[in-house]
This record gives sequence, structure tokens and C-alpha cells, in this order.
Amino acid sequence: GWFSNLDADEHVRFVIRKRPEDSEVTAVISAESSGKLKGGSIRSLGKNKSHAVRCFKCGHYGNHTAAKCRTSLGAEKTCYGCYATDHLITDCA
Repeated sequence: GWFSNLDADEHVRFVIRKRPEDSEVTAVISAESSGKLKGGSIRSLGKNKSHAVRCFKCGHYGNHTAAKCRTSLGAEKTCYGCYATDHLITDCA
């Protein structure tokens, strides 16, 4: 989660993960020597994250990851194009 409100004099640093298509903030940390944030409530900010999560088992964007995927249970690999379990998208016809 993210701190949704900080004290007026509180300074933060962002930990950013750079990806080929964009950058993503992965953590918000205190810039103070104490290392602690004093802000109030903690909750996610920004756009709906359900569209940003991609299951690497079935290839769908949604609200689950491969560990909780119900599509093709037991399959070790799934084609993102046709969802067959005998090949990957690079070999999909």
C-alpha cells in the first residue's frame, strides 16, 4: 500500500523499477534519517491496479497471478494466443 497523506514537512523517496515500456514506483520510503514515515492511512493510490496485473500462466490481465490461476490448472505452460497447453505463443499457428 501507499501512504495517502503525509505530514506537511515529511519528505519521501521513490524506488522506481525501469522497464522498456515505462517506469513503475515499487516503494515509497522516508528521505529522513529515521527512515520512518509518519503519514496517516495506507491505501493504494492511482488507477485501478486490476488491469495492470498479468497472469503469466494464462496470459490474462486481471486480478490474479499464476499462483492463483484457475485457467489450465496443472499446466506448466499455456499459449497466450489460443490458451493451448502444448505450445507457447511463439509457436502458435
